[in-house]
Amino acid sequence: MKKSKDPTHIANYKKHKQLMQKMLRQSYWAYIDNIVTPEESDTGNRFTSKRL
Repeated sequence: MKKSKDPTHIANYKKHKQLMQKMLRQSYWAYIDNIVTPEESDTGNRFTSKRL
């Protein structure tokens, strides 16, 4: 792959890379938060462990 030496291309790449990383982190923590503290309406849909 040929690399561009154009500073605007480099700045645009870095901006989009930073934006994607930010969105990925937000999505990850929203997922973790949903697992740790599920909403009240979601509790009926989850499987519970069975007592033997």
